[in-house]
Amino acid sequence: MDFFRIDLALKYAPLLLEGTLITVLLTIGVQIVSLLLGLFATLVRLTRIRLLVLPISVYVDFFRGTPLLIQLYWVFFALPIILNRDVSSIVSAITALCLHMGAYQAETIRAGIQAIHKGQMMASRGLGMSYAMAMRRVILPQATRKMTPELISNFVQVLKGTAIVSVLGFPELMYYANLVNSFSFRSVEVYTSVAIIYFALAFPISMWARRYEKTLLRTEA
Repeated sequence: MDFFRIDLALKYAPLLLEGTLITVLLTIGVQIVSLLLGLFATLVRLTRIRLLVLPISVYVDFFRGTPLLIQLYWVFFALPIILNRDVSSIVSAITALCLHMGAYQAETIRAGIQAIHKGQMMASRGLGMSYAMAMRRVILPQATRKMTPELISNFVQVLKGTAIVSVLGFPELMYYANLVNSFSFRSVEVYTSVAIIYFALAFPISMWARRYEKTLLRTEA
């Protein structure tokens, strides 16, 4: 028996590439939504209004402190009860991923904002800017520069996290890989190909994050 047959890997490549495209689109969509969710959560926590901060803090701690797989199943079974209507596995998977990554994005954004010296906000307010204007024009642009490497790393985390949503039947790369494996019975070829695809997507992004971080350190030195 051949250990690895290239011809079989090539035969199923179009199907795996279709799953790859869906995975990339899912990753981009989740990254955008989770960034907005994380920014909202961070700004709410910075208000220091206990009535608002407490539920947001619970959300962040819960989704950072529990496994993504558990969150997927929880959202899948709880969302239809909360909304009192049927919810597709695709909607459940996207919701769980956005909530999961939103918690991580919130911590990244919070750290980026708090890395900016408080004097910047005081000076901005002294010039007559409102809190919102100072945050938008002064604090966030500087914080974004500092937290970009971590945000890029979060993008890679989203990319790898999408593999888990196949358990709910979401038709991404791992779903197609399991499908191909079920009728080809060539697990080595299938999952090796999938690993190569994930690596080909994640490695350049990770290298970009490292290079950007080194450049940032040199400019701040």
